[in-house]
Amino acid sequence: MAALKKFLLAVSTVAVMAPAYAERDVSIPLLPPNSLVGQIQIAAFQPFGQSFTPTLPSVGTISLWVINMNIDSQLAQDKTLTLNLYAGEGFNGPVLGSSTVNVDSRIGTLQGWVGLVEFNVGNVAVQSGQPYSFEVTAASARYGVYWSSEGNYAGGSAILLGTPSATDLYFGVSTVPELASYQLLLLGLASVAGVQFMRRRDRRGLDC
Repeated sequence: MAALKKFLLAVSTVAVMAPAYAERDVSIPLLPPNSLVGQIQIAAFQPFGQSFTPTLPSVGTISLWVINMNIDSQLAQDKTLTLNLYAGEGFNGPVLGSSTVNVDSRIGTLQGWVGLVEFNVGNVAVQSGQPYSFEVTAASARYGVYWSSEGNYAGGSAILLGTPSATDLYFGVSTVPELASYQLLLLGLASVAGVQFMRRRDRRGLDC
C-alpha cells in the first residue's frame, strides 16, 4: 500500500508540475512600470475599460497595472475590482466572462504601491479580428490603472465614462494554459491505479 501511495504521489506531482504555458497576445503592449505614462483613477460605478481586437482564439486572463491610491476607509467592498468581458465595442453586448480580484492581496495596502493584477475570466472562445471590450468596476475610487495618452494600441481604445477616447490602458491578454496530452495521460493512469486500489481494499474488507 505504501508503494502505491508513493506511485500515485509521484505521478500526480509530475502531471501537475509539468510545464504548461499561457500564450500572450503580443500585439497588445503590456509595458513594465518604468515605461508607463500616467495614472487614471477608476471612478466608482462609472463605465471604465478598454476595447481590443484579439489575435488569439481565446481569452483567459486580462492583466492591468494597478496602483493603490488608498483614499477611503478600506471597507471590505473597497478591496476588490471586478472585470467583465463583453462582445463588441462598449459594454452593451453580452457578458462573456467575469472575474473579481482582491487587489490588496496582490499589490498591498499602502498608498502608491503598484502591481500587475490578473483577472481570470475563464477560457472564453473569441473570434480573431473581432472587437471585444472589458469593463472594470469598483465600489470606490481607491484604485487607479496606468494608461498612455499616445494611443499606442491600434486595435481599440480606452473607454472613459462610457465613451471611447484617444488613450489606451496598459493591459495584457493571455490564454489559459491547458494540460498537455501527456499530462492528461499521467493523471488518467493515477486515477485508474487509485480505483484499482480501492476495489482491492473493498474486496479484502468483504472477505474478512
